[in-house]
Amino acid sequence: MSTTRCTVISAFFPGRAGLSSSRPAKVKSTAGFDAVRSAGIGPPRSGKYSKYGWYGNVPFDASQLQHLLQSMSLTCFPGEESDAASSDDSSDDSSDESVVEAEAATPKCDSEEGAAGSVMEPGVTIEYEHPNHAEFVAAVKQAPRIKKLQLQQLHRSDDFVARWKPDKHIEAVLKALEEGPSHVEELEVYDAHWAQCYEYSDRFVELLKKYSGTLRYLSITNRALVQPNRKNKKQTVMKVVSRMPRLEHLQLVFIDHNLYFYTYRGQFAKASSAACFPALKNLEVHLRFEWYEQQFCYATLPLRDRYMEDYKYTTLTGGHKEEFQEPMLEDILRNKKDIISYLDMSVFGPTTYRLPIIDCFADLTELRGIGVRAEYVEVTAKMVHLEKINVLFHETSKEKAAAAAAFIRGGGAAVWSRVKTLNVVPTRYRDGRHPACPVRTHWRCALRAAAEQCSELRRLEVAGGDWNADTISTFLRNNAQTLEEVQLTDFEATDEHLELLLAVPTLRSAKLKRPPPKASATKKTRRGKSKRAALKADAAKDAAAVPPSELEKRGVAVEWL
Repeated sequence: MSTTRCTVISAFFPGRAGLSSSRPAKVKSTAGFDAVRSAGIGPPRSGKYSKYGWYGNVPFDASQLQHLLQSMSLTCFPGEESDAASSDDSSDDSSDESVVEAEAATPKCDSEEGAAGSVMEPGVTIEYEHPNHAEFVAAVKQAPRIKKLQLQQLHRSDDFVARWKPDKHIEAVLKALEEGPSHVEELEVYDAHWAQCYEYSDRFVELLKKYSGTLRYLSITNRALVQPNRKNKKQTVMKVVSRMPRLEHLQLVFIDHNLYFYTYRGQFAKASSAACFPALKNLEVHLRFEWYEQQFCYATLPLRDRYMEDYKYTTLTGGHKEEFQEPMLEDILRNKKDIISYLDMSVFGPTTYRLPIIDCFADLTELRGIGVRAEYVEVTAKMVHLEKINVLFHETSKEKAAAAAAFIRGGGAAVWSRVKTLNVVPTRYRDGRHPACPVRTHWRCALRAAAEQCSELRRLEVAGGDWNADTISTFLRNNAQTLEEVQLTDFEATDEHLELLLAVPTLRSAKLKRPPPKASATKKTRRGKSKRAALKADAAKDAAAVPPSELEKRGVAVEWL
């Protein structure tokens, strides 16, 4: 039987004919084209013919294209379809930037996605977890399109090696992603080590180029964003990301970096240029402690920070260290302040003098969320659109706590009264990612001031168990008409708190801690168990026997801690 060579997708999308250099699939007959012409929806027989198939002057709409694909019965030789699809992806990755932008603007219909025209299958969310490595690889290969791809837990199994060598888990995941679908809408890389590794830079760039046409959300560190490509110096992560046509939300995590591997060329400084981040609408800035230590450690030197080793005072704090100062954040704060939606500056602690960057933070009037320490709450004075505040208490002095309370009651009253989400975390560590520490007495005045001013809260999270019970009652009383979620992870809820929660008509969920039931010490221990184990088992049994509360009867999802 004679064979005819054609590319099905290119036949009906002439714009893709010049973009694909793959070998066309072998089709046993032209019965599909005859069926199309007999249906009266395809191009006439007298149309122009080339090696890509028949070209007609009549464009196809979505319904005609769907009917067309259902009418065609094309049979390919075994293995030809997968080879053509993989070679098409590789040719797209090897093309230049102009081809990538043109391909993103052209309606793309891959064979692995079903070629269903405008009928799009819903994407799936795939998260990498180390114990489920094989399941993740299989899910990526089987998914036709991915809505959210989470890779922040993909790390090397052995970081402490004298000489770099490939990691088998990372190699398997990258291979699966390279062979997987090209439709990914959200990509969460965060601070994954492989994305910041110079040896994987070329493969990371190729993945981003593969997803550039559909990616709308990206979470990445500044180190991974500005690192060079070890194979192709002209194609870097920054260049690919800054030219993504559909990227709307970018989350930047600032960690310590090395300016010897730095490819930032003022992409954020070009505020009026449409070529750099053309569709970016939301920008999140998260500042980590290692970045703060590298940038401003000289300002804390005379304080003799007990968390720093002696060698860091001679290596990192010998002057202002201009070679470590990063211009990218300065350009973001100056030119992208209107799209910055969230700022995490909770790593900023006490310094010998006021840093100029604090004033830049205070000028972000379009912020909708902020993470800040109690001693820097005055930066929220002009943030009239603020909806979420994360307050961190870490070795806050008595004077700073009193100043924070005075600001919340005075100049910040208008802003704090419209806050929708409030999260309070007392911690003994700077980054705030560790369990809460005991609350100091002089911190309570600041939380009391917040309880008096906040009147539109929808979500309240308070960590720590040494706050005043009256302060929690004030929160529940002033926000009785708007609260939807309450989390008191370390504070034992009293009867008054439960009554106030019952009076909240909009409450949907609550995470509370109640006093542990008293176990009977007169019960005899079971054979083979100690008395302590028996008392613990009795306490758990008594806690399980507690009848459901009034909140649970009303339909509120209550989690007792």
